[in-house]
Amino acid sequence: MNPNLIRLITVYFTIIPIIAGILAFKKSQNLFRFFLVFLVYGFITDIFTHHFKAEYPGLTKNIFIFYSLVECSFFLYFLKQATLSRFVKKLNSILIAFYFILWLLIHFLPVSMNMQLKSANSFFIALYEMPVSFISGYVLLNLIESGDRPSNYPAFWFSSGIFLYCFTTFFITSLMHTELLNRIWFVHNIINMATYISYTYGFFRIATNNTNRFLPNISSSLKTN
Repeated sequence: MNPNLIRLITVYFTIIPIIAGILAFKKSQNLFRFFLVFLVYGFITDIFTHHFKAEYPGLTKNIFIFYSLVECSFFLYFLKQATLSRFVKKLNSILIAFYFILWLLIHFLPVSMNMQLKSANSFFIALYEMPVSFISGYVLLNLIESGDRPSNYPAFWFSSGIFLYCFTTFFITSLMHTELLNRIWFVHNIINMATYISYTYGFFRIATNNTNRFLPNISSSLKTN
């Protein structure tokens, strides 16, 4: 299949979780409403960078670079709110500030100016996606250890999507500027679609959740870890 066609399908595949988020909006807590806004912002970014890359290469590159910062910050914020672990909450607060400073240093320091913007941004993405994948994995483990059925709760599906996306994208991004990357880039698009399916099911759980609970009752021991 044509790689450009797969990329185009992936871009518009985002509409599915967006529609699900709109349908679940009234029953959603603010955290998941923010997630919907994040998806809409990502969709607009993808549309613009995909359709206007040739016409406005510099602008689309800068838009994507800023999106990387938003994505990193939002994932950390979401995982901070989606867990009762005090350790994760403190760690993510520190990491949000750390990655903001790092993003500024990587893209605006005189030394980094010698790097191509695309290379500098790929470096930033690689630096945050592995830690975020570990943190999301930790959050998922806490949910599983809660003794409840975590799959019944939206936080499980959103955290799963973040884990899947960051864990796989980290390895693909590490292959930047290699011949192998061009051959397996379609895998990244497939992972994106799988991630959107996970988000969609998370919104579905919100729409069908009659208890108004979005996290299981995590034990007090997990709250202090």
